[in-house]
Amino acid sequence: MKNMIRIAMWSGPRNLSTALMRSFESRDDCHVSDEPFYGSFLKRTGIDHPMANDVINAMECNYEKVAKEINEPLKNNKSIWYQKHMSHHILDGDDISWSQNMTNCFLIRKPEDMLFSYQKRREKFTSDDFGLEKQLEIFQKILSNSDKTPPVVDIHKLLNDPEKYLKKLCELIEIPFSNKMLKWKAGSRESDGLWGQHWYKNVIKTTGFITKNSVKSDYNFTQEMKDILEIIQPAYRKLAEYSI
Repeated sequence: MKNMIRIAMWSGPRNLSTALMRSFESRDDCHVSDEPFYGSFLKRTGIDHPMANDVINAMECNYEKVAKEINEPLKNNKSIWYQKHMSHHILDGDDISWSQNMTNCFLIRKPEDMLFSYQKRREKFTSDDFGLEKQLEIFQKILSNSDKTPPVVDIHKLLNDPEKYLKKLCELIEIPFSNKMLKWKAGSRESDGLWGQHWYKNVIKTTGFITKNSVKSDYNFTQEMKDILEIIQPAYRKLAEYSI
């Protein structure tokens, strides 16, 4: 079997993380996994998420078993295993030593845009649902045990010039760039999590990164949303200092 690189892309929700997963899956040499700890997170927290019971019933929900599975060899002769991880699926006290076998990367998006997108799909939420503080905690832990800084991917920078940015990312994680990362077929995938029926209504229409990405600055947020922004902004700013 080929030498395999496992990529753990740590993200929060509504970061265009599924589009980036599509990009990697379009490569001939890459297998992808969509949020393998989601079932475990839902079962252990009892949190009210769309399709929660369906997800729990469909997935392995034992945290330790999932951690072991994502470190096992692939059986399809792919040389890259791209794993999309939501940072908030890791609970306080969870052992993340499994990440030592990964090439860890971190995906960020401006919190205003995350919040605007998220509130379209879920009515009630808190600052914890965006995972930025947990994402920063994981970043700092991995950074402290590494001899180099894990790449922080700024989705806004990527959208400005996808080819140039992805070439830079591939160089940093020591894999060859492929032009196939720039285009993909519209529609859902077998690799999509079951929850894609609720959350992926936009990405399944895409065939590539939408580079116009008009970032709004006039969101009419409620005071509650403004309070959430105030909580999550510091962690975002800290991660953004390391963006490639």
